[in-house]
Amino acid sequence: SSIAITLALVFAMIRSTNASLTRMKRGVERFGSGDLTYRIDEQRDSGEIGDLARTFNEMSTKLQTAIEEMNTARADADSANAAKSMFLANVSHELRTPLNAIIGYSEMLQDELGDGVQIDREQFHHDLATIIFSGKQLLTLINDILDLSKIETGKMQVSREIFSPAGLLVQVCDALSPLLLQNNNRLTLDIDKDSMRDMNSDRGKLQQIVTNLFSNACKFTKDGEITVSAHMTEGTLVVSVADTGIGMTQAQQDRVFEAFTQAESNTGLKYGGTGLGLAIVREFCAMLGGRITLESQPDQGSLFRVMLPADPTSVPAGA
Repeated sequence: SSIAITLALVFAMIRSTNASLTRMKRGVERFGSGDLTYRIDEQRDSGEIGDLARTFNEMSTKLQTAIEEMNTARADADSANAAKSMFLANVSHELRTPLNAIIGYSEMLQDELGDGVQIDREQFHHDLATIIFSGKQLLTLINDILDLSKIETGKMQVSREIFSPAGLLVQVCDALSPLLLQNNNRLTLDIDKDSMRDMNSDRGKLQQIVTNLFSNACKFTKDGEITVSAHMTEGTLVVSVADTGIGMTQAQQDRVFEAFTQAESNTGLKYGGTGLGLAIVREFCAMLGGRITLESQPDQGSLFRVMLPADPTSVPAGA
């Protein structure tokens, strides 16, 4: 009887061990084939075999997580490379356009002067204005690239001074008024002069913020209206730039502030631009201690609202 019982126990132990080893073998084979979602039933085993099964499961989980993170990082890198490739294509286009105009009109003027015939002063003036406008476009593009480079390397500085934001807004809108004519847009300037006062901030960065927002509004609006409004609370300057242009979906709004990115991949080819303007605006707002928000609906226009702190040392404009 004792021998029979012992043999039965030994047989049961061997059978259980074989079953455990079979499960381990099946799990290792599944892991080896790349099925990292498979898990060995560790509850059915105890002792060293159970510990080994748990170790394999933990190893599989960690390896699966590492592979998913690697795939995510690779997808992000591929997306970033695609965005930068599109950016380079847009930059090439944006560089060539004003350069071709500058070179072409300069050659025309040179030929006219060399012909020795009577110069059409009105046409001459128009050609020079085109050269100046193209040169400014080129300078803006180069400045955007340099600004973003400085921001990414942490070399962009904030230079504070006391100035009138109301006067600055009027100057910017007046200087950019030719942009309205390109798409037959109208400008409404709404500044609450009763609330406005001097502020202590970076005048140049505020000017660039408004310039980029105004330029974008003009670019994506045709036969519409651009509204620039501003007021000040006790400690904050609020500047809004609204348009009646093409607007954006929520998905487009989620990526419009990213560097090298535009609302759609074909935006740069259709409307021009490099996708740097709004990224720089967001960074400048953050550097000045403020923020920017966006409200938009497709075919119903967009509203960008900038909120910047006014320094407590600001003095009333009439002081």
